[in-house]
Amino acid sequence: MTALAITGMHRAGTSMVAHALSRAGVYLGAPSRMLPPAADNPEGFFEHAGFIRLADDLLEGCGGAWDHLPAAAPFDASDPRVAAFAGDARELVTELDIAPVWGWKDPRTSLTAAFWLDVVPHLRFVVCVRNPLEVAVSLRRRNGMSYVHALSLWRGYYAALLDAVPVEQRLVTHYDAHLADPAAELARLCEFAGLGASEPEPVADRAKRHHQLALALADAGVGAEVIELYERLCAESGHVPAPAAAPAVALDRRAVELALAQQSLERYGRYVAGLQKDLAENEARVAELAAAGRADVLAELVTRLDALEDAQHDARYAAEELAGHPDPAAVRAGRGLVRTHVPRRERVLVAGGDAALLDICGRPTAPFATGGDDDLSAIARLEAARLGGGGYLLVPRPALPELDRLPGFADHLLGRYPLVDERDGLLVDVRSRLTVASGWPAWISVTVERLVPGAAADPAILDWTGLGIARYLPGRNVFSPPDGEALPYLAGSVDIVVVADAARAAEARRVAARAVITMSDRGRPHVEAVELLDDTPPEADPAVRYLVAGAPDDAWLRLFREAVGDAVEIVSEPVTGDELTSGVDLIGVVEPGVLPLPGCANASYSTLLAGERAGAVAVKVVAADGRLEAAGEFVFADGSTTGVAAGAPRLAEPWHEYVRDTCGGRGLLYVGAAALGKLGGPELDRLAAEPHPMLWAAAAWRAGLRVRYQPAAAAVRATVRPEPELMAGVVAAAWAPALARRPHRPDPLDPSGWRSLVARDDVEGAWR
Repeated sequence: MTALAITGMHRAGTSMVAHALSRAGVYLGAPSRMLPPAADNPEGFFEHAGFIRLADDLLEGCGGAWDHLPAAAPFDASDPRVAAFAGDARELVTELDIAPVWGWKDPRTSLTAAFWLDVVPHLRFVVCVRNPLEVAVSLRRRNGMSYVHALSLWRGYYAALLDAVPVEQRLVTHYDAHLADPAAELARLCEFAGLGASEPEPVADRAKRHHQLALALADAGVGAEVIELYERLCAESGHVPAPAAAPAVALDRRAVELALAQQSLERYGRYVAGLQKDLAENEARVAELAAAGRADVLAELVTRLDALEDAQHDARYAAEELAGHPDPAAVRAGRGLVRTHVPRRERVLVAGGDAALLDICGRPTAPFATGGDDDLSAIARLEAARLGGGGYLLVPRPALPELDRLPGFADHLLGRYPLVDERDGLLVDVRSRLTVASGWPAWISVTVERLVPGAAADPAILDWTGLGIARYLPGRNVFSPPDGEALPYLAGSVDIVVVADAARAAEARRVAARAVITMSDRGRPHVEAVELLDDTPPEADPAVRYLVAGAPDDAWLRLFREAVGDAVEIVSEPVTGDELTSGVDLIGVVEPGVLPLPGCANASYSTLLAGERAGAVAVKVVAADGRLEAAGEFVFADGSTTGVAAGAPRLAEPWHEYVRDTCGGRGLLYVGAAALGKLGGPELDRLAAEPHPMLWAAAAWRAGLRVRYQPAAAAVRATVRPEPELMAGVVAAAWAPALARRPHRPDPLDPSGWRSLVARDDVEGAWR
């Protein structure tokens, strides 16, 4: 019998070769033991799950992994680091050694070849090789791996393989040879494998080649050792690639990206053309059925297609190998939640990004990573995902601790969006806001903030729920009572009492001075009702009119109205200054794509009321990726602008968490009554006709007022900010009177530089 190991570096064509040899007669294992296809390999990996698990164990035993070369690979099967796995290896061999020609495919075997030669001395190796630069590009796109690391792995895989395997027991096959003459190269492999003189059909397809770069390795910065090893492998394969043309100028890795981008555009152009053709044919068929009055036929066809798709997924799930998954029950439960509740074609965001849960009954899915240690960062990612078409958020059981770690995010999620199901995980419908009948926000922190003005400066909040709501109210005076059915306090001695049991409401009313809040613990704590116990009304929301800077799209406008409330007026058409400012407390100048978070306008309004000569407020803006976009806006002497601390992964650094003067606002600026009164006449008409946060900020400074940054007021930019900024020249002109006294842009502009700039900046002095 012939035993084959199909190996070589990842992304080097091992799946293509394994597919071809499998069709030619090499037994790779029972279908139930093979890994399922994935987005980056839709036809399958042709990898036996048992061999993959064992390979990971072998590498881990030597202190390595597939993407981390061990200091020393296994010496043989008796190596003390891996000797315990020799029995498992022999069991796998026994499982496959039932056919004349059998084997397995696994790139990791390149690193464990000596171990396997000790277990199967007659083992033959099919060594798949591909241009190292193309492999590096593919790994960068799939895994986010750097070129340097990918090229280092490429060298390590092949150096270990050639060192361990005698030349008479290996055959090197080049990826390009399968595309140049697939029949001849497959025949060469079959002869080496002892498959006889049959003529199997090749599987190589040029259209499936995603990365091909006509660049010489040396011109792309590849090291001499990698180039020498590649030339040796090419010579052994008998296929020497055509030399690349010499570049006219020196190249760096940006040339690699450019070449790759050009090929991607061509490939996607062909793909889009095919989709357009299919779409036209389907639209014609739908129109034909509609014209014939056969909507019933169309509906029946769709229903049958859906049923067939469900059956296909059921069959694949039944054969799926989840034994290696850390929590297969959570996968099945998550899929069940989605299949039961989520309509077809609705996009599902999967918290944690488990690959097994990204394939759910034909629904479009996308991973959702809370990431980092900041609630606001996770909130920004959620709102960006909603604007991108996210319909539901699935939080499988293993990801539930993330909600406990980020209570502010959990409060935002479950206080604003309907909880669909909470059995063995959470499924939340994020398509539209949760409607609260009482008119109070379901978010506990926002509810408390609205009650604070009627209570003491630092109100006492008694948590009689057992839900631990203190974590949702950082900085507030929250305490819990002793166990029992009554509260041993004087009547009216606690500002706010929070309960979760209606039976405790009467006792809570006796003790509370300001209000009783009733919570629900369904899913996560959220407000169900608020009962005011004195005559002091809650803080009134300011009357705000939003002026949109630019042309908004319908999707953003829908989410923006949802965020600010239907009663708030949004102006996106030209108006006069008087029309804009009539009957409002605040003007919010907002860029399309920016969504204010709850309490943003209220915090800004309070800042304007309390601040000396405060005319406008800039808010904290978080980017769609969860990083800080701006803690206020900074203007430099050359007229350029940038968000303070832009790109910072931590959103609550002490040096930008206090109220201070700032040049202006990015994304959203609130302008108060004091500024609106001084900006009357032609000036206000001009600003209304050309809305931009930085232009309004400059006008406030020119009027002798101040622009304040308020970190408690936050907004998220749910779309990517367009660059370069089209208004840069206009903004520079508006700030021209102050540029002579503005600082020059440091290089580099790192956190230390930002702290220094913010500490010594005197924006007001620049306008004198």
